[in-house]
Amino acid sequence: MDRSDYNNSVKLYSSRLHQFIKKLTGDEEQTKDFVQDCYMKLWINNKQVETDKVRAWLFQTAYREVLMDRRKQSYHNTYIETLKEETTDNTYNGAREALNTMIESLPASYKAVLLLKDEEGYSYEEIAQQTQMTIEQVKITLYRARVKMKQMIGKKENII
Repeated sequence: MDRSDYNNSVKLYSSRLHQFIKKLTGDEEQTKDFVQDCYMKLWINNKQVETDKVRAWLFQTAYREVLMDRRKQSYHNTYIETLKEETTDNTYNGAREALNTMIESLPASYKAVLLLKDEEGYSYEEIAQQTQMTIEQVKITLYRARVKMKQMIGKKENII
């Protein structure tokens, strides 16, 4: 596939691809992102995709991307709900609540990696699989999350 074939595929299929994804997601902004991602992947894989199969490739890629996104969202929501259920405790001393508040204030990636490692005891490899990060990214994110927690715990107003 060359540049003219790519441009032709944009003219021919972009509006139908947009409609297809819009029906799957129901969100206009997400739909635009998915269409752009599909065409970016098409450009990256233009040597492997045959010109007469571009339409099928685009729609299949869009469907897979939407499904992967839904799975990520579903996993994230289920994980957060599970954490909320498991952290309910009959004893109250305020420290756990303070820690939970600090953890909740962390960015989502820090929070996920920190909880998977320290609360659930997963290995770096398992965390990398679940979060779709590399092992090095997991280690760096975990380090940064712990440093951020240490900074928050060290503040006088957080001790009381």
